[in-house]
Amino acid sequence: MQGSCEFPQGGSGRPSQVRTAALALLAMASAWAGGCAPQAPPPAQDLLLISVDTLRADVLGLYGCDRGASPRLDAWGRGAALFLDAFTHSPKTAPSHMSLFTGLLPHEHGVSNLDSRGAPRLADDQPLLAELLSGQGFRTAAVTGGGNVRAQLGFDRGFAEYHDRGDGLDEALKRATQWLQRDRSSGGRWFHFLHTYQVHDPYINGARFLTRFTDPAYAGRILGDPEALGRAILGGADLAPKASGGAKLTGNFWRRVDERDPRDQRHLFDLYLAGVAQMDDLLGGWLERLEKRGWLDRALVVLTSDHGEEFAEHGGLRHDQMYSEVARVPLLVRHPSGAGAGQRLPGLVGHRDVLPSVLELLGLSGLTPAEAAGRSWARALLGLEALPAGGPLWSMHQTDRDGPLDALFVRTPDLAWFQAPGRLEFYDRRADPGELRPLPADHPASAAQAAEAAATFLGFQRLAQAAPGQLQSLDEATRSDLKALGYLDPDE
Repeated sequence: MQGSCEFPQGGSGRPSQVRTAALALLAMASAWAGGCAPQAPPPAQDLLLISVDTLRADVLGLYGCDRGASPRLDAWGRGAALFLDAFTHSPKTAPSHMSLFTGLLPHEHGVSNLDSRGAPRLADDQPLLAELLSGQGFRTAAVTGGGNVRAQLGFDRGFAEYHDRGDGLDEALKRATQWLQRDRSSGGRWFHFLHTYQVHDPYINGARFLTRFTDPAYAGRILGDPEALGRAILGGADLAPKASGGAKLTGNFWRRVDERDPRDQRHLFDLYLAGVAQMDDLLGGWLERLEKRGWLDRALVVLTSDHGEEFAEHGGLRHDQMYSEVARVPLLVRHPSGAGAGQRLPGLVGHRDVLPSVLELLGLSGLTPAEAAGRSWARALLGLEALPAGGPLWSMHQTDRDGPLDALFVRTPDLAWFQAPGRLEFYDRRADPGELRPLPADHPASAAQAAEAAATFLGFQRLAQAAPGQLQSLDEATRSDLKALGYLDPDE
């Protein structure tokens, strides 16, 4: 549901991308003409990596949304480089984050979301970003929202401290501040990871901003305020009677939604924006305070998301598909030297490109594992060269971790194609970046790519999944956490 945001449709944003690329090239040419090559700044000393789970790029003002949900991050992000075409490799939290930390595609690292059976842990011989940095003496710490970023999947490896018990963003920021104050005062290098489910469903985390973003004329049954949900439950209207704790709120939220009703779809989007605004107020304010204190003066700061969220653009809700509203993610990178500030970088990049890029920006490119096939965008961010052209960008989904690959989305600068059993769709990304209008089967672009698409899909289906570590079962705390986030049936 698009609201009044300038979402990526009908070529929106393409002319500005071209102008940005042209200006960057002109700046480099001018530097060369002046008799000196552009010089790289000193490497960043520290790294702060932030993942706002379920944050789609196009609800941020920096990416063209005019609903005003992100004023603080927009202000902070004007000092960062912004990647216009950044994509996840999976619509699911665990495989997406593991690609971010390993530089591998989901079928290569083999980690899936937890379900009622548990999930496989990352194989012990596969290095993670935190392990690479801790091996170089970095002090490491992470605070996450739990769920599918739990230690038991392997995410904790390399972190001296890893907190994953599902705190809200306000509590997570308090813990992160304490750790950051301690580690920066040590004088050594540090790497901190912050993850939050603040904007994840159920969309009840924006209570302070409901009147700003929701339609007062909405007359449906959805309750987007946890207090209102609590009153309904206590008043005898409990639609998830077998559930408890956060799972009860989640069950009661979604069982009041008519997923086919456009009014409910729009209201869900408005509630989501309210949650984005509350996240922005907390996280954006925290970054402002850190900047004023000088705590990030040596740090490279990277802000992204594991995936976005769908509001019926392609007939679904949440994040089970891989069209652009789910697959396109924000990627903001702020270098301590100010290099790249204000750049809007065109060109396809993916999560697996983050690991080699941040290692290069930290002066540690030699640590990049040979199996991590992502390409570094570090020199493009520093203004030393244009973003190099890469191959197609892959996003994939495997509904059943024991079954074959279900769906594959492939994007190039010009074309996107999606394939699943019995389905093959092509999109003109330049004319239709929102991937809303499939090209007809007899379109020249479709016809030329069809055979290659079929062969590529079959090739991915035949690939042996990575040999994961030991299967991790669910403890009761993890099970309760996953129910509250909607990953498991609240009544189970």
